[in-house]
Amino acid sequence: KVARQATYSPRDVEGVPATLLDRYFERTNNHYLFERELRKCVIFGRHNIVHDAPISRIDLLLCRNLLIYLEAETQGIVLPRLHYALNRDGYLFLGKAETQLARSALFRAIEMKHRIFAKVPQEWRRPLAGAFISSRTGTRVEQSLADGQLLQAVANEIGMALLVVDDNGLVSFANMPARHLLGVGEIDLGRPFQDLPISYRPIELRGPIDEVFRNRRGVRLDDQEYRLNQNEVMRLTIDLLPLQRADGSVSAVLLTFHDHTRLHELQRELEAAQENLEHSIEELQSANEELETTNEELQSTNEELETTNEELQSTNEELETLNEEARSSNDEMESVNEELR
Repeated sequence: KVARQATYSPRDVEGVPATLLDRYFERTNNHYLFERELRKCVIFGRHNIVHDAPISRIDLLLCRNLLIYLEAETQGIVLPRLHYALNRDGYLFLGKAETQLARSALFRAIEMKHRIFAKVPQEWRRPLAGAFISSRTGTRVEQSLADGQLLQAVANEIGMALLVVDDNGLVSFANMPARHLLGVGEIDLGRPFQDLPISYRPIELRGPIDEVFRNRRGVRLDDQEYRLNQNEVMRLTIDLLPLQRADGSVSAVLLTFHDHTRLHELQRELEAAQENLEHSIEELQSANEELETTNEELQSTNEELETTNEELQSTNEELETLNEEARSSNDEMESVNEELR
């Protein structure tokens, strides 16, 4: 919070050299405010390194004194995420007490004394084609390392989570998005799919997988709610596709997880906007009806006023006639009075 506000007391900046203080800070109300344009270049936020999708294309990742507090299984989830987050030539900076990467295949030590590591481009641990075993011959189709790296790079950049379950029910492949989204780590490759939480969450997948093996046709599971944590929910469409051998038998099932959370949110926003629009239209119609009623009442009142005005005019004319008759009678009376004199 303090870093986001970028406002510091004189005591906070005691260790800052005067030249840097004058150059990058502005003195305001007994506080020092960091230069605004530079502050805009820095983003602060909360990030759950275990559950949240990693921020990618990072050049330098500082993760000091965190791994030492994680269990080995959690480290197995976090390390591939750190690897994925870095650029190809990115660096990872750990704390002095953290030696977990000394024998890791994901990173190589640049300066072991200061715990500075470089990212090692990851090879495909279990090539996709190499995971498919013919039940008749028991032979494995070997694939070159270069092809494996190329396929992995394509799978990692495809933008959706991919899982492959072979005909023995084992997880034979998971791309990086799948590892981050579904929590499938390096240690899960080769494990029975039914032992993983993703086999039954967000939906029971073992039955649909058996259906694909049996019918050799794809299955789609639309609009599945996948809860990442208490506050974050995703909407997924899961496609299960058969991967067939040359003889037409299914050697594995490819599971693709399409994230349409934003589309779902936009649909809900659109529905809410339509409801608001309908409500506004109803209010306008009601207001228009009230206005028409008021207009009719005004017209009726106007007609009554016109009628009253006509009656007043008629009464006025009658009064003028009576007044003339009275003047005529008065003239006659004056004439008679003069004769009597």
